[in-house]
Amino acid sequence: MDKLFLWEWKKTKKLTLCFTCLIFLFIMFMIINVETNRISWTDSNGKSLSGKAAVEAKIATVSKIEGKVAPEKLINCVNEYKKVYKKGKIEDTKEYGKYIEPYQDYIYRMILRIYDDGNSAFDQVLINLSDNQLNNFYSNWSKAAIRESGVNKNSKLHTTLENKAKKVDKPFIYEYNDGLYYLILQFKDIIMWVFIIIAIALSSIFSKDDLRGLEEVSMSTKYGREKLTVGKLKYGIFLSIIIYILSLLVINIVVGSIYTFKGGNASIQLVYSRTLWNTSIGKGYLLLILLGLLATITTALFVMYISVKSRKSKLSLLLSIGLTFIPNIFLTNIKNTFLTPILGIIPVNLIDSSMVFGSNIFYELGSFQFSYLIISVILSVVMIFVTIKGIKKEVMNYKL
Repeated sequence: MDKLFLWEWKKTKKLTLCFTCLIFLFIMFMIINVETNRISWTDSNGKSLSGKAAVEAKIATVSKIEGKVAPEKLINCVNEYKKVYKKGKIEDTKEYGKYIEPYQDYIYRMILRIYDDGNSAFDQVLINLSDNQLNNFYSNWSKAAIRESGVNKNSKLHTTLENKAKKVDKPFIYEYNDGLYYLILQFKDIIMWVFIIIAIALSSIFSKDDLRGLEEVSMSTKYGREKLTVGKLKYGIFLSIIIYILSLLVINIVVGSIYTFKGGNASIQLVYSRTLWNTSIGKGYLLLILLGLLATITTALFVMYISVKSRKSKLSLLLSIGLTFIPNIFLTNIKNTFLTPILGIIPVNLIDSSMVFGSNIFYELGSFQFSYLIISVILSVVMIFVTIKGIKKEVMNYKL
């Protein structure tokens, strides 16, 4: 490890960094604690459970119906709902816990998302479903997934999406998966806090008011500036990766202790029902972790570029935090458009599971079809090298 790297480590305001991390962990713990208290389950005896007891009861109940999501299971699920509804016993906790609660994931995560037309009430959607419609669940799913992309029926891309839908493994696999389900859906919000910690930690790394001792000497020659830049870049990337890994580790331990990590083999369609991704929830979460690592490195470099460009610690901090939040505010207005792949240069786009799995956007290059995510990743990697080059150029032109 070179001297400049160790110098940066010694110079780090460890107390401020630790305090920021503790605030992050406290906020995450409080949010998860609130979510835990909201967990509820009604067992077959009509007893209402909450918290960890509800999780354990759901795991025990779901274990009896895990496996392939065959149309027969969906038909049975909806017919049981219809019976209870017609008896007027939807509010009867015992009837609900015995016949409906075990299938709530089927109902809320799959059936309603495929058959809901947006105009009917929740109950009416289920009541109006026929056995024939449910028997053709997978053909209806394919139509809904393709419709999600908004592609014209007569276009060549529509045929591409139809082929993609055919290649998705069916029937889907269902397992208890609440822990991974929570982490995938909340991944962006969790990692956004990591970005804020990185912004605080690295916002002054190149600032003029933070240069001292060995750094001032290094800045006096061209060779010294090159060595200084490399040392700071190494340190910034290293620190951001450590912050990312430790934060992710703590969150996973907390979430895993509440929900468990069961359900890794369940189909990703149990999270985003109309996605054309052919993977499991477990593999989907691992992909998000890798994309999160790429986004973390990109964020760290953006923050360092802001630091060297602004040259003032406080201004750099404000701009860095703004870089974290502002793109997230405007992203929703340009999702699922031709601009979508270009958003790969914005780190938050890579950690948004609704963008990664929830949008069926594909492009064609001859006979090769690829997801917008490939373009996003390529652009993100390009931006890493462009930002590094930009930082080096700014440091070389730095006037003391």
